[in-house]
Amino acid sequence: MKNLIASAFFVLVSVSAFGKEPQLEKFAEEYFATFIATQQDDATKADLETYLDFMTDDVGHTHSPFFSDEKRYKDGKDRLRQAMLPYLKKNTGFKAELIEIRIFNETAIALRYSHSAVYVDVEKGTKSPWSYVMMEILEIENGKVGMIRKYHE
Repeated sequence: MKNLIASAFFVLVSVSAFGKEPQLEKFAEEYFATFIATQQDDATKADLETYLDFMTDDVGHTHSPFFSDEKRYKDGKDRLRQAMLPYLKKNTGFKAELIEIRIFNETAIALRYSHSAVYVDVEKGTKSPWSYVMMEILEIENGKVGMIRKYHE
């Protein structure tokens, strides 16, 4: 009888643990889709706000080698908003492909993706094509992104 109870408990715990991964995978896919929307030719402030809805208020953000501040600030979401606003509608021909999603228990998601576009600087009259493969690590806290770490391959 003890073995039966132990087996039932193990199955219950296993099913509960495995049930979490598809939720985080869905979260990752939705997060990626909203990020992609912020990079499109016709991206809006509403697209940016939808993306920011995935974040905690004190979200931290690093983007090596461009921005490597490891600190989290009370107004982290607003800082990220202010950093992203100038780039809305600056890319043309944006394309992205999600290569891989990796889930690490309930605390982290790794997204590996390729993306490319042409950055248009209207003031300077320049166009700069770019293309990267990225690894983006999302640290999850209470169902929201608390830290974003981006790395170029």
